[in-house]
Amino acid sequence: MENIDLEMNEQNRRTYLKRNFLDKNEYKFSDNILGLLRALDNLPTPTLEALSHHEFKDPNSFLLYSILGGWFGLDRFLQGQVGLGILKLITCGGFYIWWLIDMCTIKSRIKKQNLEEFYKYSRF
Repeated sequence: MENIDLEMNEQNRRTYLKRNFLDKNEYKFSDNILGLLRALDNLPTPTLEALSHHEFKDPNSFLLYSILGGWFGLDRFLQGQVGLGILKLITCGGFYIWWLIDMCTIKSRIKKQNLEEFYKYSRF
């Protein structure tokens, strides 16, 4: 009887961790939520717990960064792309053309980067 209680508590804990992760991060990933759910189901509990506390990048914040500071490379610097940030800074956002393109694509790039970070993080 005690083993069943422990197993149920473990299952409840995993359900809570998955729900907590999805509540905080669902909009920060691409539209492949089913693939994300399958990956969460296969993770060990300690990894799932660590992921539920991990902060992924917010695509909406990065859109704001791109609008306000993209012409001098702020969005690229914050993404960790220092070389492209410097190039964007030197060329004033690629003569404003690169800046306009980045504003249109920043949310999908951040979601993709979050998904890659999730899979890299979940392998450990």
